[in-house]
Amino acid sequence: MTHEEAIKLIDELGICGCGIPDRTYEAVYEMLFKAKGGGDICPTNDPYVYFMAYRLTEMELMEHGGAVGYSWLTPKGKKMLEALECLKKHDFELSLMEGGEEE
Repeated sequence: MTHEEAIKLIDELGICGCGIPDRTYEAVYEMLFKAKGGGDICPTNDPYVYFMAYRLTEMELMEHGGAVGYSWLTPKGKKMLEALECLKKHDFELSLMEGGEEE
């Protein structure tokens, strides 16, 4: 995946540059990574974690059967995880990835 392709996918998350976008990208990466392996992606009853799981499901990055806490990746989610893995190489700093070399 090229940097340009990764950035285009990451932009679909709708995270602006204010606040702590790097930590937010990292949190999304961690949830998608957990969903890739199966198992409990929401091990605590933290409503913020559940909200992210609901939102990523709404974005069709994950899907689930009886409980959102046990979600798995969709094909679109696998591509997003790949894009975020590119970003992880740049410490989740999108500005460091923009204009960078191709993967």
